[in-house]
Amino acid sequence: MKKKDIFDSASTSTTPSTSTSTNGTALTSSDLTRVTIKNISSATPVQDFMTMLSGEQPNYPNICTMMTDVLLQMVESLTGDRETDRILSTKLIEAIKTYRKETCLIDPSPFNDFITNLKQVVRARGFSSLWTVIADEKLGLITKSESLKSKLTSEEGEKFYHLEEEKKEEPMQVDKEGDYDDMLDDF
Repeated sequence: MKKKDIFDSASTSTTPSTSTSTNGTALTSSDLTRVTIKNISSATPVQDFMTMLSGEQPNYPNICTMMTDVLLQMVESLTGDRETDRILSTKLIEAIKTYRKETCLIDPSPFNDFITNLKQVVRARGFSSLWTVIADEKLGLITKSESLKSKLTSEEGEKFYHLEEEKKEEPMQVDKEGDYDDMLDDF
């Protein structure tokens, strides 16, 4: 039996080596190194999101739901500790940038729903500094000018960045000394 010289150029192959899987299909070396992600984690949200989107059959709505949930959990995890929040906020902003960029290309509605929900959380928790970063980085609603699939105008997008409190309607004042008949006539 003649030994094969592994350094001999005639004995090398440019095609990946193959084996057989348990179900009888051929496996390549790239199959063995492919990473399978089933959930998006707060530890690596950008990498997990991108890996899931680049999968063989990505379930876009499910992936977006997972990304939204993770990002909102990250916001809820902000503690008020300056150093911890700085690190978490940096990761959060990078994940929001990636989420926005990818959904702009595919379908902006999941991101627009997320960012609208995030604005409510930010307002309720008093995270105006986080919202300032979102506004400065232009990470708000995806509008028609950015994606043909969006239904939102540029004006709506710009207005969205304002964080002021929603105006509450004043209760109707009844003149206690007024004539109730006059009031009924007004109806």
